Amino acid sequence: MGNIRLKDKADIGRDLNDNDLIFTTKTNEDTDNPSSFFRIKNQITAFVTGLTETFYSKIGHIHSIVDINNLSNSLDTKANLSGTTFSAQINTPIISATTISAETIYSATTNLYNIFNQIGHTHLVTDVNNLSNSLDTKVNLSGATFSAQINTPIMSATTISADTINGEISLTTCYLYYDGSTGTTSGTYGCTLTSPGNWSITKFNTIYTIDDRLGNITITIPDASINNIGKYIYITKAKATQTQNHITILTPSGQNVSKNSTFKIWAPDSRVQLVSYQYDTNGKSAYRYRIASQHMPINEVVEVSYHGTALFSSITEALNYVNSSAVQPMTVKINPGYYYIDNTIQINCPYPISIDGFGTEMTNLIATNSLSGKPMFDIKTACDFSKIKFSGTSGYGLIDDECCLDCSTNGLYFEAHNIIIEGFFKGIEVECDSEFWVFDSIIRNCVKGVSCIGGSMGISEMSLFNNTNSLYLSASTTGNSFSVQNTIFNIETNQIGINYKDDKIKPKYHFVTSNAFYGNGIYTSGLTFTSKTQSDIRYENNAGLQNYRPESWMWISGNTNTTTIASSGTYSAASINVNSIQNYDFIKFSGTGTEAKFTYLPNIPRKCIFNISGDISVAGTNQVLSVALFKNNSILQNIDIRCATSAQPYPFSFSAINKLIENDSFEIRVSNLAATNNITLRTLMFSITTI
Repeated sequence: MGNIRLKDKADIGRDLNDNDLIFTTKTNEDTDNPSSFFRIKNQITAFVTGLTETFYSKIGHIHSIVDINNLSNSLDTKANLSGTTFSAQINTPIISATTISAETIYSATTNLYNIFNQIGHTHLVTDVNNLSNSLDTKVNLSGATFSAQINTPIMSATTISADTINGEISLTTCYLYYDGSTGTTSGTYGCTLTSPGNWSITKFNTIYTIDDRLGNITITIPDASINNIGKYIYITKAKATQTQNHITILTPSGQNVSKNSTFKIWAPDSRVQLVSYQYDTNGKSAYRYRIASQHMPINEVVEVSYHGTALFSSITEALNYVNSSAVQPMTVKINPGYYYIDNTIQINCPYPISIDGFGTEMTNLIATNSLSGKPMFDIKTACDFSKIKFSGTSGYGLIDDECCLDCSTNGLYFEAHNIIIEGFFKGIEVECDSEFWVFDSIIRNCVKGVSCIGGSMGISEMSLFNNTNSLYLSASTTGNSFSVQNTIFNIETNQIGINYKDDKIKPKYHFVTSNAFYGNGIYTSGLTFTSKTQSDIRYENNAGLQNYRPESWMWISGNTNTTTIASSGTYSAASINVNSIQNYDFIKFSGTGTEAKFTYLPNIPRKCIFNISGDISVAGTNQVLSVALFKNNSILQNIDIRCATSAQPYPFSFSAINKLIENDSFEIRVSNLAATNNITLRTLMFSITTI
């Protein structure tokens, strides 16, 4: 190959056979010099190398997917060998795989599911012959109602409850509950009953928990007229219930709970165990229930607080609980505050109850207008009150039955001390044969401070102010005793201190001593000290009131009956015409003519002074007559009179002292000491004064 020579510049070219390019440079120097040629060749080779790397790729280079137009989009439409999901149908003459799965499998154009069911397929209940009917006879695990008896050797449950439980299955507890609806079941509270009253339980040896939150519950317990000795029923009131509701336990006819046919549970978590036992009366077997044990508050004190810090928030709740649940004497402690009473509170407990406040200026029981026509307390069993103020309100205390403490049950004892009663029609009323004492107290602004109709009453260290009748006493068939001591009576105009409404009071002991009466009113009314009903009354050492002692007198005037003298020196009963009696008092007169006699009626034995005077006449002259007082057919005292003129009155007078007891009888007898002439007792004044 010949060289291509470039004149004065470099030429680039190829030989005619497309072999390597030859670069040469022609200079003024000898271009045929070989060493100069290779120096130039090396320089040209370096130049060409830089040029090709800038404008051309090397042989054997590589590219990325993104360097190839549309290659990425084309690859996205292809399936991976590792597996994929085709979006349209694929066709192939043969598929070979370990597992083939599909929602629908075809053989050619035939759906194989029209011939076969999938493995793991399901059926409807209606696809199985008689399955629905069979299932209808079964019980769901979530619960069901059986239409007939079920029998099982063992039953275990957290709660078993029913309206009626029969048999002798040993149960831990039965929870009875009523939520006000019908035909529902409460999983929270156990069995839901359809009404809150008159449930019956017939199962012994069972614990019953009663939930009465929506109303009072009545439970009839099993009949004990069969051999149930030693068997028990344990009834408790649920803690979650409201205390104003209660559970009434009823017994079958002739059977009792603690001597009563009914028994009540009031407080939450209070419990009673009833034990059946047998006893024999007059050869007949009978059965009763008794209280075997019962949960009671510590120290037998029931506390009341109107702001909810105590077991009870109302006095009514507390006393209803004590009335029904006490097994020993109880104290109801009323915390300070104002308690509004709108219905009568009954005290009817088999054990004495003490009702205590914190002071008359701290514990205040106030009658509301809802109490109209009714007493605040109805006392039927023994009790006492202390440190309480009882207040009427405007509009209350105006009619007879609006009383603070009312007792109408015979044979009781109750008392009140350190109390204040004001604004009632009657502060305290006893209308029966019971006994009560009130001391260290104040009764004011009442129509009748204390009204006693029978029974026995004691008043001591009292202040009675501004009452229309501070003490009001009326008739009774039983008699009473009456003691008033160290009491202040403030009696203003148109007011009476002690008002004896009638003269039929029959006191055994009646003392009014060491009291003070002041004011412009009437201190006592209706008191004469002359009748039997007032013969035992003593009024002594009372400031503002004179002393009184029992006395009685009798006056017979114009008697014309003649006493026949059978023999001289012998006393004969003086013949007295009953129509001649002008007045007689606590000495009873009975009989007529010679049968006339007088009887001492007071209950209390007393020493008495007899003063007897009158005038006498005889049918004859110069007669010596004798007039004598006989007690129980024995002569007690006598006097002799000389009568000179026939049929003329001659006066006589004598006295005697003797101790008398109830039913001692007296007669006036006369005698003619020297003859048998008849005698006439024309006038007689007979009086008795106690010493």
